[in-house]
Amino acid sequence: MEDMKTYIERAIQGDEQSFLKIYNAYAKKAYYIALKMCNFCEADAQDIVQDTFMEIHHSLKNLQKPENFKAWMIRILISKGSHKFRDNRDMIVDPDKFLKMESRQEQRQYMIPAAELNDEADKQILMRMVDQLKPKQKEVLLLQYFEHMSMKEIASALNVPEGTVKTRIMYARNQLKDLVEHYERQEGRKLGFYADGLGGALNVAFMAEFMQHSSFVKPWMALKRRRFGKWNVSATVMVCTIGIVATCAIATPLLHLEVNEFETSEKLFHPVPYRDEVVVNCRDAYYTLKEWAKNAGKIQKRPISEINEIRPVFEELKQYEGVYYEKLVKENWAQTFEGR
Repeated sequence: MEDMKTYIERAIQGDEQSFLKIYNAYAKKAYYIALKMCNFCEADAQDIVQDTFMEIHHSLKNLQKPENFKAWMIRILISKGSHKFRDNRDMIVDPDKFLKMESRQEQRQYMIPAAELNDEADKQILMRMVDQLKPKQKEVLLLQYFEHMSMKEIASALNVPEGTVKTRIMYARNQLKDLVEHYERQEGRKLGFYADGLGGALNVAFMAEFMQHSSFVKPWMALKRRRFGKWNVSATVMVCTIGIVATCAIATPLLHLEVNEFETSEKLFHPVPYRDEVVVNCRDAYYTLKEWAKNAGKIQKRPISEINEIRPVFEELKQYEGVYYEKLVKENWAQTFEGR
């Protein structure tokens, strides 16, 4: 049986059947991670997975090392989720609110046999505690205890130093311990998973929750149809408009409006490899460019070889436009760069 690396190599060369194999191998776990990131809003999770694999499909040809695919995919997935839920990334844990939510959930489990109740309830309680963590803490726990990635792999996926990963995991575990202790004091009972340690309990609980939700991920072709569904509607409107134009010239502005609305709604930033990293959004592109040359004067001192190396990052940001490209223009950075 061929291994996943072979399928990735073939997909890089444009083989669609190999890409389908990749999607089938990774989409369920990606969907579960997206669910956790968006607090189990299925529509948002489907959007995140769709955007992630459309980006992968578009940019896979630029992946130089197939063995880095998983970390690259995770980085795109988390970037898409972070962009979607940026306003909620600093939620504060409220243990009392959590207890009220859990007490309601446990009341719905009265039909579970008594011998299984505590074990299943404890897993769900632990997962709800994980969902109360800040997104960055939740991310590292998912990658360590669900994806079983090493510190180095997590650091690569999140594009942060290994020390940052260790710090986030430490804070996440400490926060979970505080939630557990608060729960046990309020409920007057001990949660059973500490017998195997918190790490072991997270492994088991993540997998149990994953098995409950993994069947809901959409097939690749369904995502592609959903992705281009809006295009079909716009195309229909466009064809009708063209018919009107043939009989009445005043319909031309309407056609122009439909095209512009379609182009704006479908605008995406495509990941760009740069050195040992992959730039996955406009913000990262802006700061990568600014770190490379903080001002227009420093661009003049850069050799042409370095300019050509970073040019794809600049061109993708320019094509996307938006506020970050406008900042480069206002700072005279863009004009100077284009003049080299």
